[in-house]
Amino acid sequence: MRISQFSITDAEREKSRAKREILAKAIDSDIAAEVVLTAADVNAWLQAESADNLKGAVVLDIREDRLSAQFSIPLREIPGFKGRYLNGSATLRAEVTNGVLEVYAADASFKGEPVPEWFMRDLRQKNLADRVYENPNVRDTLKHIDALEITGGRVVIRTTGE
Repeated sequence: MRISQFSITDAEREKSRAKREILAKAIDSDIAAEVVLTAADVNAWLQAESADNLKGAVVLDIREDRLSAQFSIPLREIPGFKGRYLNGSATLRAEVTNGVLEVYAADASFKGEPVPEWFMRDLRQKNLADRVYENPNVRDTLKHIDALEITGGRVVIRTTGE
């Protein structure tokens, strides 16, 4: 499975960069702010901030109150899987409330086949963002996020101003 290629115009990239700077300044200066992101913004940020092995591996779309993800993640770190990829798609719920990031899968498929319900029951209960707290920079940044909501096909981030 090939994931859709993400493309962005120079004007969209500049607009996205400006939003990232507004958010960073609000966090650094403890100023309350609201930043509204489109799917193009989120994908541009993923491309700019992702580890090299994940650049181009995930493309997100925003549908009403959910993220729709297509992914092709290299499995080179797993013995015996060098040159292989985990290909699939998922619909995700994501939010930040009082600095706590939560991301949950609503549904998923691999190679076009739905993930069995017995597996999805457990996966729906697991916060897929648990590991972000291992990075002290991410943990400190999230302390300044009052809310992150996905609504109306947009991601809305509000900083605490504290």
